[in-house]
Amino acid sequence: MIYLVYTFLSLYPHFNVTHFRFYGVLPRIAICYLIVGLICLVTQSAGSLLAIAAALLVAYWVMMRFVPVPGFGVPGIDIPLLDPDRNLVAWLDRGIIGFLQRTIHTGRLYEGTRDPEGLLSTLPAIATPLIGAVAALWLRRAEGKSPLITRAQCAWGFVAAGIVGITSGMVWNIWFPINKKLWTSSYVLFAAGCSLLGLALCYWLIDIKHINETKLGQKLTWPFFVFGSNAIVAYAVSDLLVETFGNIHTSVLGPNGKPLSLWGWTYWHVFASHGSTNNTSAAFALAYVVLCFIPNWILWRKKIFVKL
Repeated sequence: MIYLVYTFLSLYPHFNVTHFRFYGVLPRIAICYLIVGLICLVTQSAGSLLAIAAALLVAYWVMMRFVPVPGFGVPGIDIPLLDPDRNLVAWLDRGIIGFLQRTIHTGRLYEGTRDPEGLLSTLPAIATPLIGAVAALWLRRAEGKSPLITRAQCAWGFVAAGIVGITSGMVWNIWFPINKKLWTSSYVLFAAGCSLLGLALCYWLIDIKHINETKLGQKLTWPFFVFGSNAIVAYAVSDLLVETFGNIHTSVLGPNGKPLSLWGWTYWHVFASHGSTNNTSAAFALAYVVLCFIPNWILWRKKIFVKL
């Protein structure tokens, strides 16, 4: 279902299948969730899940570091390690898209010669929800009918795991640099560590200290509850608005001498009429977040929650 939502968003507004992008954020989420969901049907052992995650991360590192890239050579020896276009992920994606263009006449890469959500980099990406599944199992130990650990112990466990993740990622960064676009193994550990620290903080404030039950806490947490209650809606709305505003063209010329889209016109004539600065960019971004918030707020008030 997530991939179907992505298909619509990717084709909107022209619905030209010739330039369809098979990769993307939502496809990666859909694929990773599907695979991890199937794994969890087989085993819910934290040790097994972590072992699978570790195997994926090590295997990806070995492939990206030691497997020769056809036509270029061995990474780190013949070519720079993680060269933007001459890495195994980019080479494989170009081959796949080239095959699809020749056979079914569709397919494209987000950055022309590469894609930040490529096929091979899905392997380490699977490790991300696997780590999330282990965190869920840890929460279950504290939130079950017969808790095996206290909530405080659970929170401190997340803190410890977060520190281990960040430290491990930074150490691995020496040999396998943190790179989000290639979803390197060091990035997975570093990002997971940061996420676990964030989860520990939220768990401590909301489930242990119950700040959301105070007047000030309710005001502070309410926007996050509204956004989180229909996260897929917020994502879809943000994408639809960008595509809609970007495909409505005006006769007004921008700084580069070309006609502005409604998106560009809004920025240059509402927010940056006296020049573009960091403050005008931040104001534009904040206004856009508020605009995307409105549909979620309406659904929240009507108690409608979209689940996929």
